[in-house]
Amino acid sequence: MWVSTNNKVLKLLEVLQGVLKNYLDSLKKESVVELFSLFESIKYEGELINDRYGSMMIPIEEPREYPPKHVYDAISAIDYLVKERVSVGAFDSSYFSSEPHLLVPIHIISVGYWYYNYGKGGGGNGVKVSGTFFLGDGIDLELMVKSVEEDAIRGIIGELVEENRFMLFDEAFNLTYTLSWAVEKRRNMAKKVKSNLTICVNEGVIPVAVFHTRSQDLMRGIAVLANRDIKDLPNTSDAMFMRMYLKNVGSRSPLFMIYSKPVRDVNLDLVGFYLKVDTYNVVRVEFPVSFKDRVDMIHSVVFSQAVLGNGFPLAMQRAHDMAVITWDERKIIEEAIAELLRRPSIEYVLSKKELSERWPIV
Repeated sequence: MWVSTNNKVLKLLEVLQGVLKNYLDSLKKESVVELFSLFESIKYEGELINDRYGSMMIPIEEPREYPPKHVYDAISAIDYLVKERVSVGAFDSSYFSSEPHLLVPIHIISVGYWYYNYGKGGGGNGVKVSGTFFLGDGIDLELMVKSVEEDAIRGIIGELVEENRFMLFDEAFNLTYTLSWAVEKRRNMAKKVKSNLTICVNEGVIPVAVFHTRSQDLMRGIAVLANRDIKDLPNTSDAMFMRMYLKNVGSRSPLFMIYSKPVRDVNLDLVGFYLKVDTYNVVRVEFPVSFKDRVDMIHSVVFSQAVLGNGFPLAMQRAHDMAVITWDERKIIEEAIAELLRRPSIEYVLSKKELSERWPIV
């Protein structure tokens, strides 16, 4: 006898309802208001290195909401960038990787870029592509991507001609996502990221990371400065906290010192803030501490780009469009592999597992 209970969707929705209710209960107004007060009461009085956590953020400005210097719509955002003679460049990365299921060990990296000089007018875009046929023990795909990005960064910098030049990175400079990596690989990645930032800094270009995150770095910072255990604070992410704390679109948090073990190991000093780009979205912005006195301009430029991009920086969206290897493009690559290997179709170079997932038995 064969027994099947075909109620998978109902079970998923039932669990979802319970989890979501528990999450909303953890954000009760009373506990959030208390957290607001605790945040505004904390003070940072000197260098703080605390190994309790692998990452955290410490406010180095008065804990309050910092409104934008200008009220923006798309036209006024462009006017600001033109008036301040701003150049903006951005890049993003994508790759085609064979992994275990393509029986040919090849990896192709695509780095797309976009730039515009708002004062003089004119810009451009493009893509840099590289690849390898095998990744041995001494080679790592993520590090290879950083090397191709370095070429793109150097190329973009040469095209930025305005007085105030910015390079937008779609990644977290703090590298906390590498905390689970092997120590040597993590250190090599940190060195690569620091090198790419140094290229910008040496050319007078301000490197700025803009990204969404679910981190609790600020919550950990509050816990340390208030001498609390983070488990005693409401279970919320920094972004959710800032979405409620920042009342106005375009406002930013105070500037934070960013403590992160991966970048501390290579002496990369970072600061950053959270920026409310629309009613429901908050992004994290990071940049080298040497530019902390330019925080107001960084705030204005990133928010201007977010206005032009309807909630996320326009330059970064355009770079992503150039970089991404779409599903159709991946199919073209697979078909080219089969043709170059003189195989009738891609099925002859895919693993049986991949074949079963693409064309299951019915």
